[in-house]
Amino acid sequence: MNIYRRKLPHIHLDERDYTLCYRLANSIPRRVFRKWYQEFEAACLELPPVHADGWTKANEKKLLQLKKELQIKIDKYLDRAPEGPTFLSRPELAKIVIESLHYVESKLQYWTIWSYCIMPNHVHMECTLNEGAPDLEMVLKSHKNFTALNCNKQLQRRGAFWQPETFDRLIRDEQDFNRRIWYTLQNPVKAGLVKKWQDWPYTYVHPLIRPEYLLGS
Repeated sequence: MNIYRRKLPHIHLDERDYTLCYRLANSIPRRVFRKWYQEFEAACLELPPVHADGWTKANEKKLLQLKKELQIKIDKYLDRAPEGPTFLSRPELAKIVIESLHYVESKLQYWTIWSYCIMPNHVHMECTLNEGAPDLEMVLKSHKNFTALNCNKQLQRRGAFWQPETFDRLIRDEQDFNRRIWYTLQNPVKAGLVKKWQDWPYTYVHPLIRPEYLLGS
């Protein structure tokens, strides 16, 4: 992504701009997630049969909608945090994650961070994977391994810290970019943790675009 400043930033997106969400291990109980996934699979089986030339556009649109509905269920559950660990509500652990994110950005220069929000049991982030960086999967694996090791040390525990899977999606256009960042910023507000996104101590917006989101607060 390139940003050129006039009165407000003008954004040129490419195929390396992502919105990400990853969560703590067991932040959603297996029984809950299994039920949701069974419902998702059942809905997929109801789609019209696939022809030899591939899926129809209608099928693709419906599948995207089903995936979106599943992600909404996940997001709402994580925001409520009725069960599971909430380790990231501890300032010293949130700090470990934040410092690692910025180390990858400033020292390794693998990505440019546009926004993130560290919630008690999950993380949202929008970023651009820089030219020459390893695959996003490898960058995230390194970040999650490092933070898991150091957070577990603080907690004096062993075992999985992060859920292995990361939700990642390419950002489609400038409208999608703005929508995803606003969604990330509003996470602690929707969860009832603060009244304004600026009040959440574990939220970040890149200085170049921060004024635009302050106007919408």
